[in-house]
Amino acid sequence: RRDIAIAQGVNLQANGKVIESAGFFRDVMLYGVGRCSGLRLSECPDKPSYVSYAMGCLMIVKLRPVVEVRGYLFESKFFLLWEESELALDLWRYGLKSIALPIVVGVHMTSATVKSVSQLTWYTYTRNKLLVYRNILSPYIKAKYLYTALLFELAKLGLRISQGDKGKIATRGFIDGISTRRTPKTIRGVYEPLIIVPKTQTDIVRYLIAPLKKHEYMEKMSTLTIDDEMLKTSSRPFLVEVKM
Repeated sequence: RRDIAIAQGVNLQANGKVIESAGFFRDVMLYGVGRCSGLRLSECPDKPSYVSYAMGCLMIVKLRPVVEVRGYLFESKFFLLWEESELALDLWRYGLKSIALPIVVGVHMTSATVKSVSQLTWYTYTRNKLLVYRNILSPYIKAKYLYTALLFELAKLGLRISQGDKGKIATRGFIDGISTRRTPKTIRGVYEPLIIVPKTQTDIVRYLIAPLKKHEYMEKMSTLTIDDEMLKTSSRPFLVEVKM
């Protein structure tokens, strides 16, 4: 299929019994929800699903269409974290989809590489999240959802004061994330990336004022399966509306 650019199978945790991920969804706050994460194989839907992005530890990418629309594979600014997320979300804007297939492909030794450089991960996670938010999400999403990711990060600055070195590093990531120049593009896709968004105005309010309950809907989304019919019902491709 020419409209699919990235695919992944099912990655298991180190014990080889529990699923680490069968793809990931991102919501409008750019939270990541691992599809079927923490479940056993029998608990995960046995059918393909479109996902916001595929996990970078083991995925397949069609290089030619990626180079045609981007000119490169990974953006160098996203070293270490968010690079596969930025790639897939950007490709969705051109109608090039990511999909997760119900096929066990490997065991992922999670964070075996980066656990010894945790301070670097604190920095790059915060900075790169904000860079993705600024580079990828459209003015429509940012306006309708009140720049929620930026506001949420601002709200956390006070908390970081009490987090010592970790807080200082994350704060530096926040500053660099909002001050680094955006990646220039000569061509921009006409679609939205596959993002999970609140279905109604009531859901938007509920989403914004009840952060602790976000985990409840994230659990519900862990077995969400997105097929072609669901994408066709989206009023603004490829936003997927859910009840919060």
